[in-house]
Amino acid sequence: MTNKNVDYRAYLTFFKDSTYYPEENFRYIYNSNYYSNKVYFLEKLNISKSNLNNLVRKFLKFNLVVKDTILNDNLELKQIYKFNELDNNFVLLSDKEIEKLLTLTSNEIKVYLVLRYTLYDYSWRNIELCYIAKNIGLSETNTTRTIKKYIDNLKEKDLIEYNYYFEYVDNKNIKRYKFRIKKD
Repeated sequence: MTNKNVDYRAYLTFFKDSTYYPEENFRYIYNSNYYSNKVYFLEKLNISKSNLNNLVRKFLKFNLVVKDTILNDNLELKQIYKFNELDNNFVLLSDKEIEKLLTLTSNEIKVYLVLRYTLYDYSWRNIELCYIAKNIGLSETNTTRTIKKYIDNLKEKDLIEYNYYFEYVDNKNIKRYKFRIKKD
């Protein structure tokens, strides 16, 4: 998630439109469906055709998806965009979460994914803003304002809850944050 060249909003839109192939345990989009659904992607992402094509090239470049073939139900060989399993650290998102996330920026989505992974059991936990910044690929300097804006937007979309308190450490008041994922 630290790769700044990947648009996670676009990736999530593609992923939402994909199909699960249980025999091989992966998700995919038929190449032909990608072209027939291009209008949907363009409208959902509010981008031009050339930008959409660039996004797909980036997905391929960064190994998020690969071009492959699959035998469909009619026993025809079809070209697909196959979603690669990135690693074993993943979160399951509900359709409601995905719809809310699609209205946010790529960095806000990444912040939510970090929080969702860290707060897997819906309990309150202390999480440092610099930890979030590091995990989404932002520098740790001057992150407070940026991450605060992102978490405010997540709270506004009713995806998370947070509060803060002050802890007195080394003659300074340090602002600490507690987060919790909102249940659907």
